[in-house]
Amino acid sequence: MPVDIETLEKEGKPVPIGRKAVDDDAVIEMLKQQAYTIKELADHFGVARGTMYAHLKKLKEQGKVEAKKLGKEVYYYAPA
Repeated sequence: MPVDIETLEKEGKPVPIGRKAVDDDAVIEMLKQQAYTIKELADHFGVARGTMYAHLKKLKEQGKVEAKKLGKEVYYYAPA
């Protein structure tokens, strides 16, 4: 049965990305503790950097995640 990505996103469920899914709640909980770069998050969740970037972009558009550039790195965090 095909996966309806739009329905999963509306319901706040993890969206399969290739063969991996990144759980919004897990990312947000991690980013409440401290800020991380895309590389750190991608390594932690076992996905490609581009995949993590797309996921963070979606969370940022929803106002759940913010980003701050420090030097060459961009750090993502969840506002309190």
